[in-house]
Amino acid sequence: FGSKIGESKNEKCNLFMDNLWTIWKKLEIPKVIGGFGISSDNIDSFINDTMVLKAALDQNPLPFHENEIKLTLRKLKIG
Repeated sequence: FGSKIGESKNEKCNLFMDNLWTIWKKLEIPKVIGGFGISSDNIDSFINDTMVLKAALDQNPLPFHENEIKLTLRKLKIG
């Protein structure tokens, strides 16, 4: 999974994503969040449970708090 010296950031990003998808396929990780048991009925509960990790989320270099979690989950497929 290594990258080569001289590869552009875009090439390294694409290689990373290719490798990540390969690992996800091998581990049979669901491609949609519904595969993890998250449904439109329990998104709010999931967000509340996630906010228990607020101290860890505060360490993220980009803001990723309750509002960002809601926006991200709404963009992901449930089923």
